[in-house]
Amino acid sequence: MEFKEYGIGLNFLPVVMDSGRINLRLNLNVSELNSAQSVVIGNGENSSTAFVVPYLSKRSARSTVELMDGQTIGVAGLISENMRDAIQKFPGLGDVPVLGHLFRSQEYQSGQTELVILVTPRLAAPLADEKRQLPTDTFVPPSDVDFYLSGHTGRRLPVAEERSTTTGVYGHDLRPEQQEGI
Repeated sequence: MEFKEYGIGLNFLPVVMDSGRINLRLNLNVSELNSAQSVVIGNGENSSTAFVVPYLSKRSARSTVELMDGQTIGVAGLISENMRDAIQKFPGLGDVPVLGHLFRSQEYQSGQTELVILVTPRLAAPLADEKRQLPTDTFVPPSDVDFYLSGHTGRRLPVAEERSTTTGVYGHDLRPEQQEGI
């Protein structure tokens, strides 16, 4: 038994060039089960001994492009067209050579799918130290009185307020009137 990848797979390798462009290698694979071409191994009379080997149909596309930061590439065209017919007939009468067509119905089902993938690479720049702020920078643990008597689990200081003060918003209250100083 061998494992086969199944479904939609997208592999990409971005490389940042000296000019600021992004060299992007894309590899796209789409695989799906095709029951019409499956292989049945075993005795056809007894279905418990039959073993069905599914057939995988696979489509793929590869591309290499150079993009600037924020530009988008679209990969499309992985079209799948399926046509299936189902014949239903009245037992016995549907097999009569000339008149059998009167007791038979034939139905066609067709389906089309197309996969479109859009990729937009972005360059990440480091954040300046003066702009960096963690959510825990303004957190002040509650005093014993606030914790045991009031049930407060912590508070957040407004940005302009110093850490040594004892006034502020407690917990994670999202009411607009409480959010002014945060």
